[in-house]
Formats: sequence, structure tokens, C-alpha cells
Amino acid sequence: ILGPETAAQIEDEYAILELDCIAVKGKKEGVRIYTVLGKHDWWMNNSAYVMETQQHEKMLALYRMQKFDTAINFCNDLKNCFHGEMKNYYELWIERCEEMKHADLPKDWDGVYRATSK
Repeated sequence: ILGPETAAQIEDEYAILELDCIAVKGKKEGVRIYTVLGKHDWWMNNSAYVMETQQHEKMLALYRMQKFDTAINFCNDLKNCFHGEMKNYYELWIERCEEMKHADLPKDWDGVYRATSK
């Protein structure tokens, strides 16, 4: 898991994917976190990386707009993308979306996931 500064420094060489925007317990501001899939050139030549990343970003945007059912549909479609390497991630996001559907979120919710424990 990478923070935004590290992700920005290596994104030309490595395929980076945003995972979430989280605030650890006791912090108010969220921080975007990322993962590395592997070498950028390999992903560009051996996958639909650009299209899959665009769909992934749409899923995150839908989640942040509280459109949880549509985000779940995107997660289901994305499970086999990225050569299946993110399947468990999308399964966790489906669980998260189900949880958030029942949370009492304000209309102006900022989309930051706030941890309740360390």
C-alpha cells in the first residue's frame, strides 16, 4: 500500500491503482492509498489496463456519490479484470458497499472511509 507521494513518484514505471481514501482513527482528513500491480509497460502490453483502470475509477466515484448498488455492479464486472489480481479487493468492496447502504450517511458525505479502530 502506497501513499499519494510515493504513488506519484513511481507511476511512470509502475501500474498504480487507487484503493481507497481512508482516515485512520483519530484523524479527520482522508488520505488516498494505492497499490502497485507491476511494471507499467507489462500491463500496457498484456492487459486492458487503461480501460480497466477507467472502470475502476468510475466504481470509486459511484461509491463516493453513495450510488452503492451501481458500484456493486461495477465491482462484479471488475472481478476478472487486472488478470483477476484484484478479485478479493472487489469482493471486499461489495461488502463495504452493502455496509454503507445501511449507514446513516449525510448527503454531503465526503466519501472517506473512517476507521473505528487501529
